[in-house]
Amino acid sequence: MTHDASCNLCKYQEETILHAMRDCPYAWLVWRKFLSPSHWDKFCIDNIEDWMVECLTTIMGTQTLQHWRVTFGTVLEALWRQRNKKIFEDEPINTEGCYRQIKYMVVDTISSLKSDIKNLTAVAFFLSTLAIVPIDEPQSGAESISLFQSVKFLQQLWKLELNSPLI
Repeated sequence: MTHDASCNLCKYQEETILHAMRDCPYAWLVWRKFLSPSHWDKFCIDNIEDWMVECLTTIMGTQTLQHWRVTFGTVLEALWRQRNKKIFEDEPINTEGCYRQIKYMVVDTISSLKSDIKNLTAVAFFLSTLAIVPIDEPQSGAESISLFQSVKFLQQLWKLELNSPLI
């Protein structure tokens, strides 16, 4: 019994990780839709570690670096899923459907990130306001004292976090 090391999809080359995720003609059809043509040569580095570093530190598409990183990771995940569906479930390859799915996932992920950042910004603003506003201890009333203690606690927490980045 012999083992065929060729790519399960294209049958052209040995199925390495780099081939499966980038060099296979089916993967390349998807990548081309996200890459700027001026970066195609930079994108095709032979060493997988160098390729990953280059792709995570250089904008290869038309987006910002943050958006490119989300796109890069999403494309890798989608290509891996599609490849596995073809190999293990005998689903036909659909590069156009894969492309549309990736676009949707990238937009959704970036939208979620922006929402999370807005929420963190609002919390940070609130806590930083608490940290700089002097609060006098109330003279009486259990509710007032309890609120005062809560605000003081939040101020102390925020002061501890001032040197730590929120994101």
